[in-house]
Formats: sequence, structure tokens, C-alpha cells
Amino acid sequence: MKESLFVMEKKYYKHLDIFRAILCIAVLLYHLNMLSGGFLAVCCFFVLSGYLTTKSLLSKETVDLKKHYVSRFKKVYI
Repeated sequence: MKESLFVMEKKYYKHLDIFRAILCIAVLLYHLNMLSGGFLAVCCFFVLSGYLTTKSLLSKETVDLKKHYVSRFKKVYI
């Protein structure tokens, strides 16, 4: 069986969970007025989300943007 060079198995990034936990705590502390600049954590969430989405799209051999955005909408909406 011939495998494509672009198809990679999904990899779990444990350090990103730790980073997300730190960001969640920063946003919570910002809303409790215990930390200034909590908006930076929200920007980091956007960067992290963009990185993971791009990595996912680049790992596929072909990209169907309509299918991608429909699946993203379903995940967010539900």
C-alpha cells in the first residue's frame, strides 16, 4: 500500500494543554480584576487556534475549504 507524504498521523501535544490552562487562568484572573492585560491571553488563544488549524490543513493531501468551514461551524455551533 502506497502512502502519501502529506498524510501524517495525528499527534497529541501535551504542552499545549498546559499552555491553554495557563491562558484560562490568566483570563479568569483578568475578569476577577487580579491581573492586568488578560486580553493578551485571548490573543494567544487565537494564535494557538490558527496554528493548529493550519497544521491540520497542511497535513491533508487535498483541502476542501467548504467542507472544512462547514465542519468548523458545526463544532462551534453545537
